[in-house]
Amino acid sequence: MGIQKKWNLIVRVLLIPTFCFPSSVSAYRADPIQILAPPDPAAWKTLEQYAGTLTRSEFEHRLHSVFDPTGAIYPFLTVEDKSVKIYPDRSKTGLPLAEVPFATQDYRRPAPAAFRNPAEIQNAAAPVTKPLAGLRVVVDPADIGGAWARMENRSQTYKGFGELREGDCNLLVAKVLTEKLEALGAKVFLTHATPEPVSGLKPEDLLEPAAAFLAERPTLLPKAFFDRAQGLSKKHPKTVKIAAETLLTKTVEARARAEKVRHEFRPDITLVLQHDATPRSRRGGFARGNRNVFFIHGAYTSTELTEDPHQRLKMLTKLMTNVTPVEATVAEHIANHFVSMTGFQPVRYGNSKVTRSTTGNPYVVARNLALNREHDGPVVVIEPYFMNERVTLQRLVTGDYEGVRFISGELRPSIYREYADAVVLGLLDAYGYRKQFSLPATPPSPDTALLERLSPRALSVSTLKRDPTPTIPLQQMLTADPQATPFKHQIATALTSFIRPIILIGIGLAALTLGIFWIFNRRKNELR
Repeated sequence: MGIQKKWNLIVRVLLIPTFCFPSSVSAYRADPIQILAPPDPAAWKTLEQYAGTLTRSEFEHRLHSVFDPTGAIYPFLTVEDKSVKIYPDRSKTGLPLAEVPFATQDYRRPAPAAFRNPAEIQNAAAPVTKPLAGLRVVVDPADIGGAWARMENRSQTYKGFGELREGDCNLLVAKVLTEKLEALGAKVFLTHATPEPVSGLKPEDLLEPAAAFLAERPTLLPKAFFDRAQGLSKKHPKTVKIAAETLLTKTVEARARAEKVRHEFRPDITLVLQHDATPRSRRGGFARGNRNVFFIHGAYTSTELTEDPHQRLKMLTKLMTNVTPVEATVAEHIANHFVSMTGFQPVRYGNSKVTRSTTGNPYVVARNLALNREHDGPVVVIEPYFMNERVTLQRLVTGDYEGVRFISGELRPSIYREYADAVVLGLLDAYGYRKQFSLPATPPSPDTALLERLSPRALSVSTLKRDPTPTIPLQQMLTADPQATPFKHQIATALTSFIRPIILIGIGLAALTLGIFWIFNRRKNELR
């Protein structure tokens, strides 16, 4: 029995639940057949809707410069002046899965309107106080968090700080960001608001598919599997369990979220929220500095394209949809505001085995990630801050709050609001400015509105208001308790708050004393 037939048989023995698509934050149970099965002939035929929308030179330029720098997909294609034919395997025998005619000098038709570009949204009428009116945004907080954090390999304990779960941090940013975007008129679809899988599945639902992946397609298992299964043989029972857990929390979860959006919403842009970390975080180690990076889609590896038909189809769809210009524009605007707010240098990926520098902006690189691959249309993956940098870590475990607080010796805003503000300001730059744009007459509150901070480089005086009560208690989102901050950090913060005013008063008194002494000596010399 061939691999394709065996795989279909294995998947079809699973429980076949029905799809249910309620509101954006409600759970539904995904169908493992639809989630993990390779694309069927009808899925490949969807490429033919792009007939006549791009020329051969445009196709090859996008392929080489963004999506397939190694040329790994060419054995599956026949590219001619008139069309590109896509085949199921390298032999290219039989009929192609799809054939897409190219545009010519005499004939080009517009591409199907899958999303609106920034110019289209800027040209639409909008209330002056709602500069993002009409913009449709998917906010997808990456990872799951909560009890699933260790399973998805997104939980780490840091000495003196406790356990930090990235999924919980991403959720908190998403909630703050959603409120801010909606206040400015955007329509927001939040993929999930609680730390639970969108798919509705459990690891035991995926034991058989996991075994099939291990036997036939191990290279396509999520990276988290290899991190967790080091030293275990493929046949070890624990190996299959880890494979099922990582398939569920990575591959299945990404596809389930995209499928849910696909049935309920039609976004102009999808924002995937993440936090970065250095390799030292795997052992609970600390980063020595801080950097930011922002991903657009592209840079498929040869393994991904040669071994996975699902990824081949996704790549060709993204290429023909031409998502790159919108992704690059939005990513660069968001990156600019993160630089303005944080001053951090970029993570210097450049051109590597898994990334491609396509915009000339070192902060923005193309990379094939699960969520920016699975979601339709333009997707920007936002990955600022090194979570394991000490100041960032302290800010993360402190939780969300209004105004500013003394953290690590300085007055700082909530890191979750700083993150959300940079994203909103980037979207305002990309989508929000109208020809008659003006500010509202009534000043907005400093914690929710951004219209008075369209080009910030520092906190305004009005934001220097200290509020000791977090808006969202951190213990609801993270394991660490903000009231149980490590003793040494409490002492450091207390000493800083107490000593700094004394030092400033002392300096002032010393300056006053020197001034009086100088005046006294001058008078004394004049009397002589």
